[in-house]
This record gives sequence, structure tokens and C-alpha cells, in this order.
Amino acid sequence: MIIEIEKFIHPKETALVGPKNGASLISKLSDQNIHFADLEKEGKSISIVIPDRIVSMNKSYFLVAWGESVATLGEKKFNDLYDFKTSPHIKEKIQRHVKAALVDATQEEILNV
Repeated sequence: MIIEIEKFIHPKETALVGPKNGASLISKLSDQNIHFADLEKEGKSISIVIPDRIVSMNKSYFLVAWGESVATLGEKKFNDLYDFKTSPHIKEKIQRHVKAALVDATQEEILNV
């Protein structure tokens, strides 16, 4: 499945930040009958397309949107199922957020995410 985040965020948004906005994404996806847990059970690849204009994704946004998936699946299976189509910078941030979701990161790594 391909999920284009563009369809669920404000057209001028350049940063995916805050738990409220992460929850809003999940709510909007749910309104379209898109549920990550159901897709994960199918075991098929989930492509998340993030527009080029997005320059940041913070930890609280990620944890609300995908934290439960990371905790349920574990790092390897999460990374196997989810393909984030985005800039290298955002991909790097996502991997740090995955570590934070698993509490595999050191305190310093978590604070610097």
C-alpha cells in the first residue's frame, strides 16, 4: 500500500511536529479506513510518501503516528514493512525515532533526537 502524506496535511506544512498533528494524521487515515495495524497484519510493504517540502519530523509526531507499530513489530520487522519515501535527512530522523520508540537508545540519543 502507498500512503501519500500530502493528502493528509496542510498544503503549506513544512514540518511534521507535535503529538496533536501525529494524532491528526492517524485520525484522517482512519477516516479513509486506513489502519496501520490492519496493514501490518497483511504483511505487505507499506510505503509512506513524504513530500519534498517537509524538512523535519520530530519525535513526538513520529511516536504518536508509528510508535505503537514499532513497539509491536520491533525494529527489524517495522523497517522491513515500512518504506518511508523521503529525504535522507528525514529517513535518518525516522531511524532515531524508531530507536527511541523501542527505548533501545541511550538517554543522550533520546534527548538529541
